Amino acid sequence: MNMGNKNEREFNNFNLKIGEMIRKERERAGLSQKELAELAGFKNYQTLWAIEKGRREVKLNELSRIARALGLNVSNFLKLEERTWPKFLWFSGREKDTTKLRRLENRVYQVLQNFKYLAGIAQISWFNQDFSALQRMRSSYGDENRFVTDLARKIRDEWNLGRYPARNLYDVLEARGILIFGIQDAVANASVIDDITNALVLYKKEAPTDVIVNTAKALFRIIAGDIYDFTNRKDVEKLEKSFVAELLIPEETLRETLSREVQHYFKKELYTESLKFGVPESLFYEKIRNLKDFKHLAGGFEHAFNTVRDSNLPSAYLKSWENLKRFHLREFPLQYVKLAWWAYKEGKISKMLLAEFFWKNIAEIEYFLEEHYGDVLDF
Repeated sequence: MNMGNKNEREFNNFNLKIGEMIRKERERAGLSQKELAELAGFKNYQTLWAIEKGRREVKLNELSRIARALGLNVSNFLKLEERTWPKFLWFSGREKDTTKLRRLENRVYQVLQNFKYLAGIAQISWFNQDFSALQRMRSSYGDENRFVTDLARKIRDEWNLGRYPARNLYDVLEARGILIFGIQDAVANASVIDDITNALVLYKKEAPTDVIVNTAKALFRIIAGDIYDFTNRKDVEKLEKSFVAELLIPEETLRETLSREVQHYFKKELYTESLKFGVPESLFYEKIRNLKDFKHLAGGFEHAFNTVRDSNLPSAYLKSWENLKRFHLREFPLQYVKLAWWAYKEGKISKMLLAEFFWKNIAEIEYFLEEHYGDVLDF
């Protein structure tokens, strides 16, 4: 056998497989050859056409540019294997650009894969939160709304979220192995269900109260993702609202607040009460309206919410609003960042790989991490 011919055939097969993978990823992202070629910095799309056909060898720097344009790492193509996709449940979908969403899915998928790799290096048995026991609760309920309300109450109590759950929500989610992504280039939110770990994708440019509510919605979809069909179920918004209201506004805390402030319920200071719970005013007074012995106060609260002007907001309200802003969403989950930085500092991964994990160049990776994560990393 001519070894030269054998090696040439293997090389050609490699090119064909790489080209086929690039084509599939491009089509999944909804990009034309011309669009991907522009994003990847090629002068013309014919070069990409030849690469996809396996008629031209793709250089490593070219493959890296293609991967980055698609929201992937170059290692994704070198594995030469089909990938298993997480389940993405998008909601609050004001984003109409499906290409942008597909590229976001690629990026989240890649971070999950990188996270699995890093956890293996650190010999961490990363756990995926098991919600099967909570899901089995449903069989004993005839009323869906009652089920999701009790589900929220059980989560709040078992996770020790406290009297004002929004204040502890992000720390608790991270401690329970749920990764949180803060995105700013797409107007959408998502729950991500995967065998590695679960994740939340949140649009960080929304008002703090909306971000907190969407966090609770995303958590509900992770817990109930195997129970309800969120793409077709007509009453899903009602169920989500019930879960969110019960999770973020404990009835006992609300009753104490109303009993204490009842004689002042028309005063502007009550405008701050909704922010203590980290929720929009509308959800707050709707919760009040559902308390039979306090529902007569709802109109007074609604009146206060609608009449207070930005120029005349009480100082307590402004302070509460600033406190909410401290729930700062970051592009990459903190657990991922800490693990990647640890692996680099311990010599487990190279600086080149560290940079690839964050879609940065070697020259900029440390500056990027120090600027955005310096408060949680040891530089």
